Amino acid sequence: MKRTVILFSVLLVASGMAYSQAKLHVGASTTVNATFILDEGLNTNPQYVKVTSVNYAPIGMSFGVDFNNSFGLQVESILTFYEQAYNIYETLNNTQIGELKFDLQYLHFPVLFKFMSDNNNKARAHFLVGPQLSYLLQGQETLRLFQSAANQNLAVPDLVSLGAGDTELPVGTVQNADGSFLLPGTIPQDFQSDLLVKNASDQINAFRNQEIHIVTGFGVDIDLTKDIYLSMLVKADYGFTDMRNGDLIDGLKNSAQSTIQELYKKRANLAIGAQISVSYMFGGTRSFLR
Repeated sequence: MKRTVILFSVLLVASGMAYSQAKLHVGASTTVNATFILDEGLNTNPQYVKVTSVNYAPIGMSFGVDFNNSFGLQVESILTFYEQAYNIYETLNNTQIGELKFDLQYLHFPVLFKFMSDNNNKARAHFLVGPQLSYLLQGQETLRLFQSAANQNLAVPDLVSLGAGDTELPVGTVQNADGSFLLPGTIPQDFQSDLLVKNASDQINAFRNQEIHIVTGFGVDIDLTKDIYLSMLVKADYGFTDMRNGDLIDGLKNSAQSTIQELYKKRANLAIGAQISVSYMFGGTRSFLR
């Protein structure tokens, strides 16, 4: 991954030197994101109610080349946090009995095509689109039950292929024919179990370390000085690949029980946010060179 980024950076420099109109730029950014875990199995289950979460990509770096006034390429390195929670409710009296929480930290490497307004105005619109390699730095999916859930069916999609005896669920938990778990009435207060973690000893409980995403964005560049410009951008980042390890996905897909197979739904993450960055343009910004 590092070699790919370095190679692309070298190609950008070489490309920039090959075009008389081309200009190189470097920058730093920060982003506020609304993050979402997209899982049809969870999102269609009435026991799981999604809680909207706002997170940060506190620091990002960019390096790119504008080949002319309307087209450029840009590579970035962005540290991003994802957090998503689902409140879990029992089905009899609709009271909350726990939560399912995702805490993820990624290092993103997007490679973006940049399309810009072909003018020399101080403020110019631009559109970005391109693929992104996302490397998982930390990841944890945690199930927490803080109230007794006697005679309640709690579906745990990530664990249905393992069997109740292979999980950390309380003694007395019974797996139903439909793949859900019947929890006993003696669940200890604040029971907690990590369903998925990065680098788990058992790969079926591990997150995928690398993912492929697609990134799009629309914003405006504003020249501040002869060499510095400000960018404001609305950006969307969607993961193509399932964040879970392939062993778990294969187990769900290949299960002999049709009810288990039906529980398999693709899971991915989505971030929609606002990004602001400051960049230095080698050779001067556009409007100051008119």
